[in-house]
Amino acid sequence: MARSRRGFTLIELLVVVLIVGILATIALPRLQYVREKAFRASMLSDLHNLVSAQEGHLSVVGDYAGGIAASQVLVPGNGGRVALTPSPGNQITVSLAPGPTPMTSGGWSAVATNPGISSGVQSRCGIFMGPVSTSPNAAVTQSGVPACY
Repeated sequence: MARSRRGFTLIELLVVVLIVGILATIALPRLQYVREKAFRASMLSDLHNLVSAQEGHLSVVGDYAGGIAASQVLVPGNGGRVALTPSPGNQITVSLAPGPTPMTSGGWSAVATNPGISSGVQSRCGIFMGPVSTSPNAAVTQSGVPACY
């Protein structure tokens, strides 16, 4: 009497589970790296957009804005806000440098962060406009050019 074998043995299932586990341990770190790289790219993009918004504010008001908001507030200094919606998860902090008079700034700097970046490497991106003394970090060396650190 011929007996037909149907299904899988326990050993065959364990081998498949082992192979899937090995593939997962190889793929997950790479996936995390790609996710963090995308977050960094979005932070750099937001900082480039902030430069455009700040320069627009400067041309209208004569000074840089002290922060970002959902709608633009056209006043000089810390009271001014540029309309900018950061990418999902990104947080941007803008700081004005003191200027030659109380009503004008000497430039500005901004730092973008994203909690999705879990590794401590390049977890923040910064930019500045004005003298190098307004730079948020030693890694950011050129005015108007964002860098991650």
